[in-house]
Amino acid sequence: MQEPMAGGGRSGVPLSMRGRPFGDNWIWAVVGAQVVVLVGLGVLLDQNRWPSDRPTALVPILTFAYTWPSLLILARVCRQTRWAMAAVTVLAGVLAPLAAYVGFQATPVDVFQSDAVFAVYALTVAAATFIALTYIQQLADVEAFSWRGAAALRFDALFVRAWRNLLLTGLAGALVGGAALLLALFAALFFVLGMTWPADTFQTPWFVLPAIALAFALGLTIFQAKQALADNVIGLIENLARYLLPMVLTIVALFLLTLPFVSLQALWDTGNGTAILIALNSAAILMTIVAHRAGSAPYPRLVHVPVTVVTALLPLVSALALLGIYMRVNQYGWTVSRLWAFTGAGVLALVSVGYTAMIVRFRARWPTRTGVVNVAMGLLVLAVLLLVNTPVLDFRTITVRSQLARIASGEIAPFEFDFN
Repeated sequence: MQEPMAGGGRSGVPLSMRGRPFGDNWIWAVVGAQVVVLVGLGVLLDQNRWPSDRPTALVPILTFAYTWPSLLILARVCRQTRWAMAAVTVLAGVLAPLAAYVGFQATPVDVFQSDAVFAVYALTVAAATFIALTYIQQLADVEAFSWRGAAALRFDALFVRAWRNLLLTGLAGALVGGAALLLALFAALFFVLGMTWPADTFQTPWFVLPAIALAFALGLTIFQAKQALADNVIGLIENLARYLLPMVLTIVALFLLTLPFVSLQALWDTGNGTAILIALNSAAILMTIVAHRAGSAPYPRLVHVPVTVVTALLPLVSALALLGIYMRVNQYGWTVSRLWAFTGAGVLALVSVGYTAMIVRFRARWPTRTGVVNVAMGLLVLAVLLLVNTPVLDFRTITVRSQLARIASGEIAPFEFDFN
C-alpha cells in the first residue's frame, strides 16, 4: 500500500531529508528572499503606495511570492530535481498572467465588491497548483525523464503523492494557524497590561505577509521529513472508503429504484435537488476512486458484483443533475453558481461514463482500468481550474452576457433585472 518516495527507504522518508529537517541551505536563501520581498510589499501596502491600488500588479506579485518557494520545497526531493524545479518555476510563471487578469477584474479598486473574485481565484489556483505539482513530482521521479515518461503516470502513485502533499500542506497550514493563535494571545496579554504595540504590529501588512510565508515554509520542511506518518493516514483513508463505498452505492441504488414510482418534480421543487444529486454522485465517485486506488477489487465476489452494477449506473445520476441545471438555466439564465454546478456535474458525468465504459469492456476486471480514467480526468480538472481564471472561461462574463440577453429578448423587463 505504501510507496516510498524516490530515494527513500522503507520508512518512506527521502534519504536526502534524513537527519536534516530544515533541508538545504539554498532553500532557506529562497525563503529569505521571499520574506524580504513580502516585507517590502507590506510596507508599500501599509503606506497605500503602489501596487496597493493596482491589483493587476499586486495579485501576480503575491501569487508568485507565495507559490514559487513552496513549490520548490515540495519538488526538491524528486530524482530529477533540476527538471522538477524548472517545471514548478514554469508553473508559477504561468499563474502570473492569470493573476493579472483576476486583478484586472477587480479594477478600479473599491468601486465594487471584489472579495468573491479573489476568493474564487485563490481556491481555484490552489487546487490547480496542487494537481499540477502531483503530476510534476511523478514525472520527475523516473530514472531519466523524457516526454515518453508520461507512461509513468500510474494512478496509484499519483494518489499517494496527492495525499502526501495534501497532508503535508495541511500540517504546514496548521502550524501557521497555531502561530497566529499564539501571537494573538501574546497581543491580548500585553493589551491587558496597557500596551497596544504588539496588536498593532501583528496586524500590519509588512508583518502578516512575511510571517505567513515563513511559518508555512518552516512547516513544509519540518513535516516533509515525516512522510511515514502521511502514509499511515493514507492507509486509514483507503480502509474507510472501502467500508463507505457499499453504503453510498446502496443509497444510489435505492434512489434509482424509487425514481419510476415518483415524480421528479418533487425533487426539483425542493430548490436544492440538483445539489443533492451532485453531492451524492461526488461521494460515490470519490469513494470509488479511493477504494479501488490499487487497481484491484477490494471486495469478495458477493459484494464486488453489486458494486460493479451500481457503479455502471452512476451516469444516470449525472444525467439527472445536468437535467436539473438545464431546467434552471432555461428558466433564469446562467449565473456563476450554475456555471460551477454545470462544470462539476459535467466532470462527474465524464468520470462515471468512463467507469461504465471500463465495466462494459473489462467486466469484473474494471478496477484494473480505472486509473486511466482518473489520470485523464485529473488533467481535465487542471485545465478547467486554470481556464476559469482567463477570458476563455470567465464565468462572470458568461453570466453577464446571459442575463443581458434575457433583457434584450424581452424575457424579463429591465426593472426586474437583478444587477447584483
